[in-house]
Amino acid sequence: MSTNIISVAQVRSTCGLAKTVDDRKLQPFLTLAQEELEKVLGRTLYDELETAIEADPTLATEPDLLTLVGYITGPLAWRTLQYSLPRLFAEPTANGVHSVNGGDYQSVDSRTLSMQVTQARSAADGGYERLLKFLDENTATYPTYNDNVQMEERVNKMYPGGVITRKSRWQYPYGIRTPDQTNRNLNQYGECCNEH
Repeated sequence: MSTNIISVAQVRSTCGLAKTVDDRKLQPFLTLAQEELEKVLGRTLYDELETAIEADPTLATEPDLLTLVGYITGPLAWRTLQYSLPRLFAEPTANGVHSVNGGDYQSVDSRTLSMQVTQARSAADGGYERLLKFLDENTATYPTYNDNVQMEERVNKMYPGGVITRKSRWQYPYGIRTPDQTNRNLNQYGECCNEH
């Protein structure tokens, strides 16, 4: 995983970052984000894309892979930003972990930083959902997407954060508790949950 699928400059332009954001602060997190991308594409398709980019970064002779990169750029850039924001906020040095607070700049509080991370995560998750839908609809164009190498770990759905408050019918008090625990097909209103 030595090849960048997108450049650090593309991360800056896609996410609207200042040109002064140092490459060294983004590059490790671009590498980390590409590890997730490999799980989305699968090793075979990821290796195919990486090999084509090494041969020709413009992908001039690979129109299908160029189209794929169009779906990859956004989520990969936003995931890189999501991962890098805490490091941009505070950086470890010889004197410990600190944030710079001088000149005309002032560090944001942790709540504002958390909102920025959440926005970047939402943008990345939405982009990956579009990518997964595109790949599912174009399996003939990208047949190696369905290859599974030695039961590799695959990501085939994004799970945006949130709280699920609904209880299962099997959880008390929504499911009726009977002394012998035999009648669990009724909810607390005495309705049968298996009827359509």
